[in-house]
Amino acid sequence: MTTEDVKNEDLERLWNISEGIAFTIFGFGTEPLEFARRLTKLRDDEPANYDLLNDIAQRLVFINQLRYKIAAQSGDMGTTFRIIVDSNIDALETYLLCTCIDAIAGGREYVEFPDWLDENMDEMERKLKIGVFRSLFTILQHIFRQKTINQNYLDITHKLFEEYKDSEVGLTRKFRELFENLPESLKDLIVDRFIWTKGDWASSRYQDSVKRWVALSTNDKIKKLATEYLYGFRRSKYTHAARLSDPTRPGWIRRVEETRPNVGGGDSKGWRFAKFQKTKKKKPQVYTLWVRSDTDENLMWRTVIYTTILRDYLKYSVNKEYLEALLKYFKGIDSTYAFMGQMEENWHWFKNLTTPEYLEKENRFLNYEISKFETDTGKKLVEEFGDIIGKTSLEDYISGYLHNITSLNEIINKFDEEYPPKASVKRQQALSKLATNLSVYDFSWYSQMIYLNFERMMEHGGLHRHSNIVLVN
Repeated sequence: MTTEDVKNEDLERLWNISEGIAFTIFGFGTEPLEFARRLTKLRDDEPANYDLLNDIAQRLVFINQLRYKIAAQSGDMGTTFRIIVDSNIDALETYLLCTCIDAIAGGREYVEFPDWLDENMDEMERKLKIGVFRSLFTILQHIFRQKTINQNYLDITHKLFEEYKDSEVGLTRKFRELFENLPESLKDLIVDRFIWTKGDWASSRYQDSVKRWVALSTNDKIKKLATEYLYGFRRSKYTHAARLSDPTRPGWIRRVEETRPNVGGGDSKGWRFAKFQKTKKKKPQVYTLWVRSDTDENLMWRTVIYTTILRDYLKYSVNKEYLEALLKYFKGIDSTYAFMGQMEENWHWFKNLTTPEYLEKENRFLNYEISKFETDTGKKLVEEFGDIIGKTSLEDYISGYLHNITSLNEIINKFDEEYPPKASVKRQQALSKLATNLSVYDFSWYSQMIYLNFERMMEHGGLHRHSNIVLVN
């Protein structure tokens, strides 16, 4: 075998790796062959982390199915689009993302609390003797004087469990440390989009709680968001108490009204909020999460996962440009699925309008203008995400689709002008001709090509493979 043959064989092997699930999920902003080289090195040097990376990729595939497919129905053209709006779906997505963060942060294998006690009794006794657990020492001194034995056991157990959670095997500590060690640019993006406060926004003292949050450092804000909110409520309450909190997906959370307190020194109308409650010593404690109106919480937690995998596992240098582009990429995928949903709705309307019998039996077409085909999501997709879409085969199909939709709307406008509503005789006679004129611009082929190409891209290397955007090295 010649040197050239060896190079070609190596190139083919790397290319096959880059076609795999790891690149499909985590490859945005990377060059495919370089990604494959780094993934191969991880497999050879750190096989456990290689397996974990692929396990997380598999879970993210399922999360994508949950976000875009499970909560969907099949359309006439074979497309699928989200129609079920259910807070359980969003809460489950957040929880599953938390499990991915758990796995990345885990370090050592998970150790149960009783096993940890067995391993660390000598250390606990040492801490008692030197006064690190002063409150515990006080409890032991007064065990028969001021409290019942049961209460003392309870207090001691609480203290020990808090120490366990904050130990090197405790998931709370690992979870928090992962967020503390994120790139500064990502921490800034997070704290700019979330505000976590104790108390109900309707409380007369609530502004004081907001001011205390604003005064915190970025790291302190990150710790509170990670441990109190994300770990405490979105992960633990969901797991152990089946607690379904208010969802934070755009369009779900109640809009902030002018009468509600300003947050972060900005216009309160730019934020949404959700309330959370936990019971501590039999007293309910309310917390309020504020989220910027343009922020999808779950996309932010995805960004945490992607950044950590690329930086810590594949040794890429992650910068602010990559983070902003990644969030935009996620939103672009969301917008593409929304666009396909609108295509399906337009297709149903097209079938109705090109059926003369349907037009003739609907009296509303005689008395009212005919509704136009929707184009807003398609135009938004091109305007906001053209730098991604423009480098793929989708661009021509979307352009062809929008051209036909625009032509259909022009025909409808012309019809309403020539045969105004309530001019019943002429308008009714012209309805069958309208159906014929509209049928010329059948857009089903473009819709099917958009759907098939998008799905193929997402399954084989992701949309990013076909857009060739390289942001990290």
